[in-house]
Amino acid sequence: MAEGTSDSVIADSSSDEQSEIVEVTTTESNSLLVTWQVWQPIPLALLAALLAKLFWVDSVAPFVGLTSQWWLDNGVLLFSGDIFTTFLALGSFYWYDDWSSRFELIIAGGLTTTIALVLVIGGKILCWPFLIATWVLITVVWGRYNLSARRTGVWLAVGGSVVLVLGGIMAHVLL
Repeated sequence: MAEGTSDSVIADSSSDEQSEIVEVTTTESNSLLVTWQVWQPIPLALLAALLAKLFWVDSVAPFVGLTSQWWLDNGVLLFSGDIFTTFLALGSFYWYDDWSSRFELIIAGGLTTTIALVLVIGGKILCWPFLIATWVLITVVWGRYNLSARRTGVWLAVGGSVVLVLGGIMAHVLL
């Protein structure tokens, strides 16, 4: 048994001589936790709804020439979607390091916001609960993963669209 012990010691010492030192370099990325996709659209959309209510009827609509009653009623919501998409574009500078991810987030977020708001304007109160259910479903299903920029843009846009409608109602009551 003593010979077996000495053989294993010899084998261990020969493997130490054959081992090599490896350097591992790591890079630090601007990777954020997944929870930011849940709360960050809320203040951005509330601010967008408030700014749209303040500036649409008195400043922007007459400047652009959209003075019909339909544009005065529904243009505030559409303009708040434009402001929210601009906030997503500005936020992408903090959230992502490369331009392709920023572009994917902005395009996916802008298209999703536009589609959601057009559905809310067209379907009125009937489409809004489905929008809320979609945001809850996306949050539950996608909330545990580190998503691509395109899916993050969809998630932020659906959440922002829900808050844009609520923020528009609150801004209308407050102002």
